[in-house]
Amino acid sequence: VRSKALNAAFDLRVVAISGADLEGLGRFTVRKLFKTVGLVLRAAGALARSRPAFIYLTPSIDGFGFLRDTAIAAAARLFRVPRVLHIHMRGLNERYRQGGWRRALYRTMFEGATVIHLDPSLYDDVSALVPHANFCTVSNGLADPRAGRDAGENAAREAPPLILYLSNLQEEKGACDLLAASNLLRARGV
Repeated sequence: VRSKALNAAFDLRVVAISGADLEGLGRFTVRKLFKTVGLVLRAAGALARSRPAFIYLTPSIDGFGFLRDTAIAAAARLFRVPRVLHIHMRGLNERYRQGGWRRALYRTMFEGATVIHLDPSLYDDVSALVPHANFCTVSNGLADPRAGRDAGENAAREAPPLILYLSNLQEEKGACDLLAASNLLRARGV
């Protein structure tokens, strides 16, 4: 959203989806339901007023977030706004194969959409719903924080290791494992 290049190339309109309180993560609350209904209505209103060239959404593929994002994708379909879905997790095919009501919701979200994933090898995870022509990849990337520093071999050896942890700070995402592994390396003098 703050990218100068994107803002120069596009007229961006943002409806922020985040804002969930950490206490409510992973469980249903009435407050969360009302906030979600409000969000979906704001998104639908923005789609109706603006009629954008496309909507860019980073959908959740499971849980309450999945229901919210499916409602937003359905609103985009209703207003005939093309969807670009940027997936940041695995497991879609597995969930889709479970069938039932989920299968219909996954079709609502993904049918006719352009899907971005992190790596070409992840196409198998969306292949049941997305034709290969609608699939592309954009790798995560960050500027090298050491760029412009002395790139000599000695400088690289003396610099502390740079570790990038790119996920939610939740135990099941491996944050504690990363800290424990870092502690082991430090104890070994690495």
